[in-house]
Amino acid sequence: MLGGMLAAVVSLLVLAPQLAERSIPAFRAYSEPDPEGISIPDSGSVPGWTNPKNHLVWFAKFRSPGIVQLGVRIHATVQTAAIFRLEARDARGRIAATKRGIPASGDQSLDFGSAQIVKPGYVKFDLSSDRPISNVAVESLTLNGAPVSDALINETRWRSSASVHLRWPTPKGAPVSWFYNEIVPRTSPLSTYYMACGWARGYFGIQVNSPTERRVIFSVWDSGSEKVSRDKVDKDLQVQLVGKGDGVFTGSFGNEGTGGHSHLVYPWKTGQTQRFLVRALPKGNKTIYSGYYYFNDTKRWGLISSWIAPQDGTYLRSLYSFIEDFWGGEGQRQRLADYGPAWVRTGSEWTQVRAGSFTHTARMANYREDYFFKVNGTRVTASAGGYTDDGPVAYGAKFEGVLASRPPGKDVMEFVSQVEAADK
Repeated sequence: MLGGMLAAVVSLLVLAPQLAERSIPAFRAYSEPDPEGISIPDSGSVPGWTNPKNHLVWFAKFRSPGIVQLGVRIHATVQTAAIFRLEARDARGRIAATKRGIPASGDQSLDFGSAQIVKPGYVKFDLSSDRPISNVAVESLTLNGAPVSDALINETRWRSSASVHLRWPTPKGAPVSWFYNEIVPRTSPLSTYYMACGWARGYFGIQVNSPTERRVIFSVWDSGSEKVSRDKVDKDLQVQLVGKGDGVFTGSFGNEGTGGHSHLVYPWKTGQTQRFLVRALPKGNKTIYSGYYYFNDTKRWGLISSWIAPQDGTYLRSLYSFIEDFWGGEGQRQRLADYGPAWVRTGSEWTQVRAGSFTHTARMANYREDYFFKVNGTRVTASAGGYTDDGPVAYGAKFEGVLASRPPGKDVMEFVSQVEAADK
């Protein structure tokens, strides 16, 4: 009888769900609302902040419901009267909020009670203080409970969102001389690059560089295989500037391949259609690549820059677009934009690219699932970051059925004709 009871107890213990604990280091958190308001190092603890309006936030994606115990590990150099508040929110709103004081100096773990995970999805954990806490360092957020065992938590060093790409296929070997594309940016957080017209030798799009500065970027890669320093690239392998528009800065770049860079500081607007044209003009074994942007305020097309690329002599190929968090520390912000309609010109004929594929950079590390796309009439809506529950979309997923729109407007046709006529 006793042996049977013990066997039953052992069986229950084996079958009972095992509680899991995960610790998310403070250096994987974000500073909000000011991204630089809390100094977050690449490793170790996060020193206390002097402005209590700034918060430290983490994210975790839960795949199963249940109770999660919440804690924060800290180190206080002196006893302080500061009160911490930890709030947990999912897509529907707040699910837990608890205040805790700091009872003593030294290493300690603050218990913030529990949160009920009702349905799968991302949860945001927001730590704040009622006063400056320069004498307190935050070590980590701790989560304990059955739902934690299979939760998706960023274990990498990257706090950026995954970059996403739209591939615009064209027939192999097609002499594509012009690539036209549009973007309607729906959000514009800092460190955003919405790239409209990418091809095998360069890229063209718009950036958010500060709270007050936005840019139009056009860059072309050198020949050769150097990835870091342009000083190591022979002059006969470097692209050379042919021309640029008024107010456009030109220079060089490295660390992502090397090449010629140009940008124009210009106040493009969120919610407004941004239009881009890239031209390829082969010249023997070289090609001149030019980027033209439509200025909505003056309603005219203008040159950003032109570069002649050596060891080329081909047309536009491997067309794509992307969304990127280019500084790599603002991955909690959603970057959302509508792309297209995308058109290419071969000879005198314009053809809309109505199908393509979607890729992303989270595939290898598998640290994010907040990326997606969907066909939206004549455009493709793409999103990266923000810890939204809309994703993920499989790597390599196809899109098709992008509705046919009229060829690029009359202004595009006239402008292209003018540019080509000037070459004759």
